[in-house]
Amino acid sequence: VSRAIALAPIVGILVALWRAEKEQQKQQQLGSTSSSASPSSSFLPSLVSGCGRKLLQDELAYMLTIDWGKAGLEGPTLEEEWADFRQLCKEAEELTSAMEAAEGAAALPEPPDEFVDPITASIMSDPVTLPDSQVTVDRSTVERHLLSQATDPFSRKPLTIAMVVPNTALAARIQRWKATGGKEDVGAA
Repeated sequence: VSRAIALAPIVGILVALWRAEKEQQKQQQLGSTSSSASPSSSFLPSLVSGCGRKLLQDELAYMLTIDWGKAGLEGPTLEEEWADFRQLCKEAEELTSAMEAAEGAAALPEPPDEFVDPITASIMSDPVTLPDSQVTVDRSTVERHLLSQATDPFSRKPLTIAMVVPNTALAARIQRWKATGGKEDVGAA
């Protein structure tokens, strides 16, 4: 199976969601009599903030390089969908740039290593310790992992979400560090 054939449904879903949002915005603008009403936009911001921004940009850029015609995917509908996908990618890139610029002013300094999830490389919000490997990761990370494998991602021994141990002391330190803009001493409490 070629990559184009495997990725075509994903591109189709992204384009369908993007088109639905554009249509909803258009309907809201047409139906709006108040100048203060603004269309609600949720698909692209959710896509951009829900995925790692760099990962999303890399994946979209990769999908733009695929020769869909060589995979036997062609025709007028595909050309229209491809044009919409290129526009979606452009809008996602613009939104990513705007979000990064807005966050740049309020960015936290580099966090201590113990605050960073070893799998996602992001600051943890709900740290939990895995019982077998004793590694601390964010709860959302281990929950995602458990959707595909019921094992500790480090030791590969059986694991359920009920087995993880909340690391409340670390969570409190992370919250304190965030609240002070990364200025408070984060040594062990």
